[in-house]
Amino acid sequence: MTHGLKLPLFLAIALLVSLLGWNSYAKVESSSRKAWEYKVVAGAFPADEAQRVLSEYGAEGWELVGIDVTSNVRSHPIYYLKREK
Repeated sequence: MTHGLKLPLFLAIALLVSLLGWNSYAKVESSSRKAWEYKVVAGAFPADEAQRVLSEYGAEGWELVGIDVTSNVRSHPIYYLKREK
């Protein structure tokens, strides 16, 4: 093989391997899409009560994904939870 063909051949092989890898990755990503359900909990809980309530939701598979302390007029935090369907 001549020296002039090595680089184009290498690039062609690298491109082919990249495309095959990307195609495999895309199939795994699309098949692993999860469906989620969400729950919003608002309340004025003391810290120990909030911990108990969130622990109960956690035991049911809910995951805390956010807390909003700014939008509620009475300064009660709003807890955002999600879990896989």
